Amino acid sequence: MVFQFVDISRDMLANEFDQLDQEAASLALAMRNDTFTTVMHIVTNFGNWYAFLGIFIILSIIIYQQRNHLKSPLISVAIITGASVVMYFLKEGFGRERPTLDTLVEASLSSFPSGHSMLSVVFYGFVIFYIWTVSNSRLFQISSTAFFIVLIVLICWSRIYLGAHFASDVLAGIVAGVGWLSTSLLIYLIIRLTRKKEGQMVLD
Repeated sequence: MVFQFVDISRDMLANEFDQLDQEAASLALAMRNDTFTTVMHIVTNFGNWYAFLGIFIILSIIIYQQRNHLKSPLISVAIITGASVVMYFLKEGFGRERPTLDTLVEASLSSFPSGHSMLSVVFYGFVIFYIWTVSNSRLFQISSTAFFIVLIVLICWSRIYLGAHFASDVLAGIVAGVGWLSTSLLIYLIIRLTRKKEGQMVLD
């Protein structure tokens, strides 16, 4: 994922994504109507911090009621906080200007990579991981995974549709999000496995 992000960044700086960005923007403009615009405004809000906070609170309550601990929610906070810091420095480092034509939302910071895309992949990706970890229902695992993947895709498209980002920004955000989430979960699983082995050694 790191090498992929570097490749995307290099191509973006070399204007290799101009055609993709223009075609995606043209498609978004062709799809625009009042109803779909309202839907996209709603969808894009699920990639904001207050949506993450609301879902985090709901999940924390459910997890605490079922397992009497808050370890997993706290881990998600650490992961998404780290992702937010990385995203900020990436944006500041590249300093790419946002699209200026037909923009339907106001956005701060620079354009590359898309923060909504990156953080949505990280947060909802962790939710998917946690569901597969604790749920014994295969139907619930598959259906919830499909739901959150569709939500992530819609959030990513909403950023292009609303004129907040270029398609290459969104692509880079997805890759960065997958990379950060994968690395974070790998570290988490290694620590968990190490502690489990240490516990077994103590018992032995």
